[in-house]
Amino acid sequence: MPFLGQAATVSNVKNAAEILHYLTDRSKQKVRDGDTPLLAVFDLDSTLFEVSPRSQAILRDLAAHPKTKEKYPEEMKKLSEIKVQSTDWGILVALKRSQICATLDFFETVRRFWVENFFTNNYLHYDQLYDGALEFVQQLHRAGARIKYLTGRDQHRMGEGTLKTLRQWNLPLEDQKKHLILKPHKSIEDARYKTDKLLELAGRYDEIWFFENEPTIIETVCKEAPQIKVVFVDTVHSGKAKVPKGLPSIKNSFQD
Repeated sequence: MPFLGQAATVSNVKNAAEILHYLTDRSKQKVRDGDTPLLAVFDLDSTLFEVSPRSQAILRDLAAHPKTKEKYPEEMKKLSEIKVQSTDWGILVALKRSQICATLDFFETVRRFWVENFFTNNYLHYDQLYDGALEFVQQLHRAGARIKYLTGRDQHRMGEGTLKTLRQWNLPLEDQKKHLILKPHKSIEDARYKTDKLLELAGRYDEIWFFENEPTIIETVCKEAPQIKVVFVDTVHSGKAKVPKGLPSIKNSFQD
């Protein structure tokens, strides 16, 4: 299988299984040759983890709260039955699908409660790994690849819960300070932070593969760090940038 440069054709690597086969072979070869290990860097939300269960749990907890039930009885009844789907980015689509007819004040209450809780440690345990994600990462690790997690989550609000979740799922994490990279503050823009961190890592690793679902981030990485090999994890994203073309991609499941 030919080496995949950033702009090279991906005709020979069409799915998760082929990407894994290629990368495990590359990792084992680098170990045999005594080279610097291959580095695989994974985003978390909507890359390794499906976050729709987190959003659903938040909305249903709001619906069960006595004060909101008293203020919006009919609306909260519908909210308690809401289903956030894996293809939903955020909660807007799920709310539209529920056909709740309510005031702007109601929707602002829902939005505020979701924002206040989604980006915290409190609900991270509801996240579920995508099918095959655990085995994918573990196999890479066993083949000799170094594994790091580079996320837009920040240390203050989500660090403790993120670490607990990675350990709960038995994802490879040799050294949390070196291999789990969280933003030091929530105000830092995700694309800028991830690109800068990948450029730092490029000074220590000669082959880095970055797995990411958000096109706005991929766009910046490809432009400013072309030496990083990007795998587009095609799950759900903001829609603020075009879906990248010409990259290896994983569609929904790491098992296909």
